Parts: sequence; structure tokens; C-alpha cells
Amino acid sequence: APIGYKAPDEKFTEALEASLHLPIKLNLEQLCELYQEPRFKSELDRWMREEQGWTIYSDPEGIQDNLERASKFACYALVNKLVFHEALLKRYRAKMNRLAIPDHIDAGEKLRLHLEGYFAEAKNTTGDYETVFGEEHRSIGNRIPFYSDNAVPHWRTLINEIHKFDFSKLDYEIIGNIFERFISPEERSKFGQFYTRVEVVDFINSFCIRTGKEKIMDPACGGGTFLVRAYARKKELDPSRSHGELLR
Repeated sequence: APIGYKAPDEKFTEALEASLHLPIKLNLEQLCELYQEPRFKSELDRWMREEQGWTIYSDPEGIQDNLERASKFACYALVNKLVFHEALLKRYRAKMNRLAIPDHIDAGEKLRLHLEGYFAEAKNTTGDYETVFGEEHRSIGNRIPFYSDNAVPHWRTLINEIHKFDFSKLDYEIIGNIFERFISPEERSKFGQFYTRVEVVDFINSFCIRTGKEKIMDPACGGGTFLVRAYARKKELDPSRSHGELLR
């Protein structure tokens, strides 16, 4: 590649990374204030401990680390939803509306409810992806990215950045790469997020998929790299099979 050239995937993750800085920072500031309230502290601690499996600390440094991790994780999770929604438009553009934040939405809670409408539409249209868009939108993990009203214009900017990219030119691993790019290996271990590079996935699949007629199950699917590459290998081994046959 020419010197200075950046692949579309790299440009995309860099744009998201730049747009995410302020939403994470502003919502962290709100979390620090809200955490002083015993009822909120109890709810957030329960979410971090029981749903995320994190250790809850009581010292100032540990508390700050937990709150920063909560803000990052929740904002990254929201970005995954936004990116996945945009990717679905490639197939469902006639049935789904493109994400947009009207100018009159200036409060975090209004934005949360507005975006949940898009996510509900995506689930209803596709009949799938409950695990991506969430089933309980009122859970504290889904509310965290919207605690700061000041973050609303920055979420609007981020969505506009997503719209600038042609998803047909982005690699299918982009959702997994978002976590790889934004979160250090140490943080990914804390979050319980692990992504396997495509060349490693292909190597492992080569031992498991020999004819192209195997049935594949990935009980810990995550970003879906193993399943997508399994489909590609089955198609390569048996190109005569239809899309539906390859999925079975």
C-alpha cells in the first residue's frame, strides 16, 4: 500500500475513537456525581458485580477505576449497536429508518428513548438480534451512555461519522475490531471480551471443516468471526451449495 494509506476499516475506527472521547468523559463525570447517592451506588455496584463479574472496590482509586470502566464499557456497547444498525441497512434499507438525532433532542434520556425506537424497529424487522440490541433497555448498563445531557451533541456527531462510511467496503470483522482498537488487552480481560484474529480462526476451522457439509455451532459467538469464516470455508470447499444449504 502507498505510504500514508489507511484502509477503510482503520479510518472508520479512528473516526469513532475520536468521536467517543467526550461521551465517555462526560458520562464518567455524571457517574462520579451519581455514585454519591446510596441507592444509585447499590444499583451500579450490583450491575458491575453480578452482570459484568467485576470486583467492586471501596478505595478512591478503585472506585474511579470501576466508574471509568463502566462508562467505557457502556459507551462501547452503544457504539456496537449503532454500527450494527448501520450495517443492517445494507439489507433492510427499504424497511428500516436510518439513524438520526433531531435538533430538538437535547437531553440524554430523550436520546435514549429515541434510539431505542430504532433498535426495536431493527429487532422487529429482522426478527433477530435481541442479543445485539438488548431486551431490557431500562437496565442501568443501557442508561449509562445517556446520563450526561452535554454528551448528546457528541453522540449526534458520532452517528454522523458512522454515516460517512460505505459499509460494503468495510471488513466484516469491524465490530470485533472496535473492541480490539479501543480496549487494551488488560481491559479486555477485565471486561471478559476476547476476539480471535481471522488468520487464527481460519487455521482452527481448517481442522474442523473438511468437506463443507459439517454442522457448525459456536456457543460463545461474540462478534461472530468463527461463524462467518466457517461459512466462507464451507462455501470454498463446496461452491455448488446454495446460501440456505451452507447455513444448515
